[in-house]
Amino acid sequence: MWDRDINHYHSFITTLKLKHLQPSFNALRELSQIYLIDPSHAKQMAAIIADTSRFGGIFRVEEVYEYAERREDWFRVKKEVERAMYGFGLCVVM
Repeated sequence: MWDRDINHYHSFITTLKLKHLQPSFNALRELSQIYLIDPSHAKQMAAIIADTSRFGGIFRVEEVYEYAERREDWFRVKKEVERAMYGFGLCVVM
């Protein structure tokens, strides 16, 4: 439902003559993808969160991470997302 709504809003914004709104709605549509990813694909979620070019400079990685924390299942996927993003949980012996 959410993805259809955001795509509908995005389509509406593109029909307006307010071109300065389009980058923001493009970033918002991309941001909504973190809520649609299945919990079993935490690595893909981490890739989306860390991809700085994906949001056109509208959202920083820290902001996207804060939005991801609002997922209902965040505590279930947090460990895997952080492992993929930051390498937490990896043991390195030097």
